[in-house]
Amino acid sequence: MRSTRQPLSTVLGTILVFLTMGCDSSTPSPPAPSPITSPITTPTPQPPAGDMRASGPTGSYLVTLTASPSCASVKETYSGQMLPFPEAVRVRQYAGEFVGGTATLRAMDSTGNSVPLGGIDNYVYPGRPLMTLQGNALTIVVPPDDGGGYIRGSPTCAGGDYWWEVLDNTAGQDHVFELCGTWAGVVQESGRIDGTISGSFGYYIGRLQTWTTDLFCRATDHHFTLVKR
Repeated sequence: MRSTRQPLSTVLGTILVFLTMGCDSSTPSPPAPSPITSPITTPTPQPPAGDMRASGPTGSYLVTLTASPSCASVKETYSGQMLPFPEAVRVRQYAGEFVGGTATLRAMDSTGNSVPLGGIDNYVYPGRPLMTLQGNALTIVVPPDDGGGYIRGSPTCAGGDYWWEVLDNTAGQDHVFELCGTWAGVVQESGRIDGTISGSFGYYIGRLQTWTTDLFCRATDHHFTLVKR
């Protein structure tokens, strides 16, 4: 049988070659791997978690809004004087038609104003339902949901004027009612719904939205009722 053992000189030579290569600083290092670049994508706004369908009561209701007792008199923005909140603003009534988490309220006064409520918002809170009924708890949002906001340095509801009613236009002066905030109510066994509005009632007088009178009352205990008609 033929031996495969190599001469000692050959083995030593081979080891010397490998040692020389290991010490040769001129031997190029293997290239570093190229970084993997993820494609740049624009994030899609996601609605809050939970049931994102608008929901609410169904049918015809008498809707009554009553400003907080703290709004009996309000500090006028420009003069600094305490002025009474007009009765036409302090208590407002509407004939409301509710269906599918939306409603249309028609003012029960000479103005005949129409105000929309609910649905899915597409402006201030995109994708968010503005009316939800979970069990016996009714929530309605009229943006901004915290009842705050300032436009042109004077206190008014900010966020697209979701609730904006011209009550009168005497001598070229608009008398305007505005409301914003979060409604939280409970459905009673009778079907009546009672609750509070944490937000603001606003009353403005001016021309072309340049106000000379600004009464803005922010409170957590404005009140609302929905009574079946």
